[in-house]
Amino acid sequence: MGMIPGLPPVVVLETQTVGSGGSASITLPASGTIQGMANFPGGSYHILIKVNAQSEDAVVERNLELRLNGDTAGNYNDQLLKGSGAAKSAVRASGQTAATIGVIPGTSVHADAFGGGSFLIPAAFLTDDHKTILALTGAAENSVQCSVARWNKTPEAIDSVTLFASAGDLAEGTVIKLCVVDEYYKAAPEQILAADGTMPIEGLPQGRGDIILIGSLRSARVSVTDGLNLILNDDATAGSYAGQNLTGSGASAAASTASPANSLSGLIADSADANAFGAHLVTIQQHSLGDNDPHVLHLGGYHGSSSVSTVAVVSTRRNNVENITKVELVPQVVTNFLAGSGMWAYFVPKRLLKRVTLTASAPSVPFADISQKYRDTRLNVYGRSAVAAATDDFMVEHNGDAVAANYDVQELTGDGAVVAAAVDPASQKLLTIPGNTAGANIFGGGSILFSEYAKSDRHKHRLSIGGAADDIVGIRSGRHESNDPITSLTVYAASGDLMAGSVFELEGIGRVDDDIWAEIDGVEIQKEKGSLSIRTAIESRDTCDFTVVDQAGTATYSKGQPVEVLQNCEVMFGGIIDSVTRTKFEKSTTVFHAVRATGWAALMDKRLAAESYTGDTAEAIVRDLATKYLNPEGIWLGNIETGPTIAEMVVNYASLSRVMDVLAERAGFVWNVDEIKRFTFQPPATTLAPNTIDTDMITRLTPTVTERAPEYRNRQYIRAGRGVTSPQTETFTGDGDTVAFPVGYPIFQVPTVTVAAAGQSVGIKGLETAKDCYWSKSDPIVVFDTAPAGAAAVVIEYVGEYNLLLVADEPGKITARAAIEGGTGIWEKIDDEPAITDVDAARDSAIAKLDKFAVIGDSLSFDTVEAGFAPGQFATVSWLSLGDMLIESVEINEIAAGVPTYHITALTGPAMGDWTRFFRHLDSQKDEVLERLTIGRDELVIIVVREGDDWDWTETVTEDVFACAVPAVTLFPLGTLFPC
Repeated sequence: MGMIPGLPPVVVLETQTVGSGGSASITLPASGTIQGMANFPGGSYHILIKVNAQSEDAVVERNLELRLNGDTAGNYNDQLLKGSGAAKSAVRASGQTAATIGVIPGTSVHADAFGGGSFLIPAAFLTDDHKTILALTGAAENSVQCSVARWNKTPEAIDSVTLFASAGDLAEGTVIKLCVVDEYYKAAPEQILAADGTMPIEGLPQGRGDIILIGSLRSARVSVTDGLNLILNDDATAGSYAGQNLTGSGASAAASTASPANSLSGLIADSADANAFGAHLVTIQQHSLGDNDPHVLHLGGYHGSSSVSTVAVVSTRRNNVENITKVELVPQVVTNFLAGSGMWAYFVPKRLLKRVTLTASAPSVPFADISQKYRDTRLNVYGRSAVAAATDDFMVEHNGDAVAANYDVQELTGDGAVVAAAVDPASQKLLTIPGNTAGANIFGGGSILFSEYAKSDRHKHRLSIGGAADDIVGIRSGRHESNDPITSLTVYAASGDLMAGSVFELEGIGRVDDDIWAEIDGVEIQKEKGSLSIRTAIESRDTCDFTVVDQAGTATYSKGQPVEVLQNCEVMFGGIIDSVTRTKFEKSTTVFHAVRATGWAALMDKRLAAESYTGDTAEAIVRDLATKYLNPEGIWLGNIETGPTIAEMVVNYASLSRVMDVLAERAGFVWNVDEIKRFTFQPPATTLAPNTIDTDMITRLTPTVTERAPEYRNRQYIRAGRGVTSPQTETFTGDGDTVAFPVGYPIFQVPTVTVAAAGQSVGIKGLETAKDCYWSKSDPIVVFDTAPAGAAAVVIEYVGEYNLLLVADEPGKITARAAIEGGTGIWEKIDDEPAITDVDAARDSAIAKLDKFAVIGDSLSFDTVEAGFAPGQFATVSWLSLGDMLIESVEINEIAAGVPTYHITALTGPAMGDWTRFFRHLDSQKDEVLERLTIGRDELVIIVVREGDDWDWTETVTEDVFACAVPAVTLFPLGTLFPC
């Protein structure tokens, strides 16, 4: 739900629909206050408001006004950029009693014409600075507008929002949604500067989707304004970029090619009004596609004072097809942003109804049988036309209606230095995309929002923002003159085919009901009531069971197909089918498919890694493995902590899950692949639970607390592999007969041997010949081909190896147990770690195990109906004053349609997982030598790669002809010439 492609999924807090008789205003929430950061999983920073509205005034349009926290004083300031008919205009206003934030149609357009759009308020719950509102709206086909507003009241968190029309009531059927951006989808930790500085974002997750940046920014430049530049993958060369801007500043509407070429909008600077910050929304479309130039869209602006304000729309690209792994916004003139500036990055896996990637040119792309179970839908476009021109119009038709007169559109565009506004009463056009004379790999597009598309009481509002890469940028507001719900869309370019490489994504936004539903391979299935059961646990595979009711009896499901279970568009479970059991009753066509699915972590079980690392941190190893193995499976990286530095590590054809198990144990971390395919590698207490666990949230059966420590130990032995000695020198005396000389340790590597100070050639026993002497790895005996002469000094210099056995204690824990039990208080445990060949590594392993298991903890189990709890979260438990506990597992069962109950187990002490982890560990022990993570110097990984190639074999042959003379009428045999 948002203004440009891929705005992060949001949590809908409240939806209000105006009833009969209209309403003078709408205040959200209807009662109480917006709860703010502390009351949502992961916290929340930003508010999003979605409006589909009409004024009851008999005019073509009215302004949509906004107030925050009920403030009616003159604390509102705004900057507008608007296209209406052929007129383009820009307006700055200050000291208003409300912010003019958008436009909506009046009743004289059409009784069923609705408009509006979306408003984003970054950093809405912080209390340090003024609040900035960024908006994109349209009054059907009468006007389209982007705007930025500032509320310059003493900084405070937003607790309510009031919306109303500048004249006339909000009409019956007006729908307004209050949402917060879902921080669960963060691509990197948020950055809020405590001092002037920069905010680069590295290690961007790779996978199908977009990267979104939300910024609340101010330059540290001692001036009123600065510029804002974009840097991708550390490429700060302006010539690597090209862009097109459309801006409104004061009363001036202007367009320009970006200068420098990597610039975005203007940026407020340090000499502007105190506490004033700009709002910026940046989208990198298909950032990891890797086939064509990444397309970037930006909507941003600021109101810095009564004389300085700007709002801008920017379309830009980088002239490089590589995947984007790092992004940075930087001031144009100085280096730093001002303290208080904030940057948030989100990765957006979409709630896709359908995705189409063209592998060959096509005249059009259909989207049929669109689900009617969502409130809004959005089409994200990344495309190019085959027309022999620089650009082409991108068209969208509803429900097979190809009559242009049934569509209306108002546009405002920037092309070079030309700003143009136009209304077209008969056009399906909604975006501009590059044509085939644009440079190679140049694609463009944007986003089209269809509000309340499934309703049958209004014409459908179409609002878009986009650009033909660096050629044209524009915003458009349109209307389809039909009350029919949108059940299908057809997209095409006006003058040419859509080219291969184009990507179109149709996504659903805001489910209309609270039902829990399941999808297999992206298709919603009929789920048997009461059949759903989900279990998630630390260091265990998530599992999900449900039964599909297949009334036609024609469906087939198989191992490996993707499965998702959702409620309110939030994913409750994600993974792949593990097994399916089918049941069919006699005299019925209905087939019941009992599906068991396992979480996305199963994708890590099926991949084997063969890699080696030297002197890398655990984080660096995880990121490298992710690039090579996880990202191709669609797994993306969330929070990855640094962890210890590994001196040397060889991954010898081990499963990725095994590698992560060992890395996490050595670091004292936990790893997880969650329901949205995000991998995390972090300390157990990193993620906080959404709420304190108290008696108010505990339902049904009495909760139980159990003391447990099934793997407790306070003395840890590590029986490791073979350690390596320092260089050894041993001297013997030859006797003319002895050929075998035993040294004190098994030999680790090729020794150096001298006899009577003369160097000897050394070979491998049984493999080499014609050497003076021979050795074998792990054999302590050097054998000579000829016995050294009597009294000759035989000197063998070598590095030896030995069996490693290390012990580590927790003296305090031993003393405490002795006081309770009497006796020694010692609880011992020995673990085999044959892959470890270093004393320090063995010590680290022992200490890590003591840190994890030298704890006797409590286990709390209880039921609740409150959502948001997940394994690995750290929760405060006020019940029985248990304190901080780690949530170990969550079981979800659907007790009634749309009513899940959660059985939660939380603990202090080691996270033990469940029985599946225990048996998986037993099963893996037989592979400890062949399939292991090895840290040492003696391992060699041989990676066999079979490659195909075409060989051009040529040969030149010269033929010598030896022929006998043949007798003829005039040729007779002579003394030297004979017949053949």
